[in-house]
Amino acid sequence: MAITDEATESPENKKTEIHMLPPKRGQIKVKIFSKLANMVAKAGKALNKKKIKEDQPQQPNGSTSMHK
Repeated sequence: MAITDEATESPENKKTEIHMLPPKRGQIKVKIFSKLANMVAKAGKALNKKKIKEDQPQQPNGSTSMHK
């Protein structure tokens, strides 16, 4: 008789494989800080784009080209 992995695993081991264990405290902190860093980076890019747009001289009549 050959012993397979299924025969040696207890029902408790199979249960933990099926149901994910809750994340540990450090993992939750990493997720929160990575999302926060991503939001701050996006906000910085948006502010930089707005600042660059405001720094450009405005053309009369809304045209952007210098030649007509």
